Amino acid sequence: MIKLDTKKTLFLLILSSILIIISFLISQYNYLLFHILIELFSIIIAFSMFIIAYNTYVFAKNKYLMYLGTAFLFIGLLDLFHTITYKGMGIFENLGANTPTQFWISARYIESFSLLFALFIINKNIKYKNYILGLSIITSGVFISILIYSIFPDCFIENQGLTQFKIISEYIISFILIGVIACLVKKKNYFDKNIFKLLILSVIFTIISEVSFTFYIDVYGFSNFVGHIFKLLSFILIYISLIKINLNKPYKLLFKNLDKKNKELEKKLKEIKKLEGIIPICSNCNKIRNNKGYWERVEKYISEHSFADFSHGLCPECREKLYPKNEKKVDDVDNSK
Repeated sequence: MIKLDTKKTLFLLILSSILIIISFLISQYNYLLFHILIELFSIIIAFSMFIIAYNTYVFAKNKYLMYLGTAFLFIGLLDLFHTITYKGMGIFENLGANTPTQFWISARYIESFSLLFALFIINKNIKYKNYILGLSIITSGVFISILIYSIFPDCFIENQGLTQFKIISEYIISFILIGVIACLVKKKNYFDKNIFKLLILSVIFTIISEVSFTFYIDVYGFSNFVGHIFKLLSFILIYISLIKINLNKPYKLLFKNLDKKNKELEKKLKEIKKLEGIIPICSNCNKIRNNKGYWERVEKYISEHSFADFSHGLCPECREKLYPKNEKKVDDVDNSK
């Protein structure tokens, strides 16, 4: 019989294949429409990752995914500008294909460095606000260098294609990502087995995406299509990892602990209810037989099966029998009054 995880994996593979085929057909009909859909979906995933990471920071079990999820806010912002400045969008006039490509490569640099940097600070106490501030400064610098001062290196020249800077950058990013895989393997003890596999696969997809973007001449070309598909798949895998580690696991652990406490409470209640039934007591020594078959003192049994406690003393009858002289003296004192 096929295991549940295998069935789920098979379903996801079939679904992914269908979506890729549909995406390809859309790209053949209208590549700009395909690009908008793929990028917007990626951006939504990126922003969702940030929302999850930001709101689960306090109880996050894995700081790596928390840092990575935070970085995707800034990656998503750059991808958003890559999308709205893309050739044919008509939102920004006279920008050409260079500007969106600059936003693309800057987003990929931040993504690759975030994947690597987060591994080095996985067990270090870094202030979360400082981490966000650092990413904010870097991202602001990218926007200023592209949109205001135009000092960001050219990445695409019309009628020529990709520049050397863009091609070399894609290979540099790919080498950084290979370094990420090496570091992930070295620090795999920090990750759940399934999460580790998802992260490795995500980085491999990102490498395939980066290499694909070194071949195209036309921004509407097939290698461009392949690059966007693998980028989306990479985002989805990181998103699944973040959901599993920051949301699913804590809640499962919470309900597991709650169930454990409920069972313990039920057990205690059952033990307390036994006091309502017939309790075997020795008529000679007054010991009680417990639920394990052992005989023990009444005080011990009741203390274990209820919230009652004991204060030992003598009743008037026993006091008179055991200490008759003292009892008489007390009575004489009382009569003299």
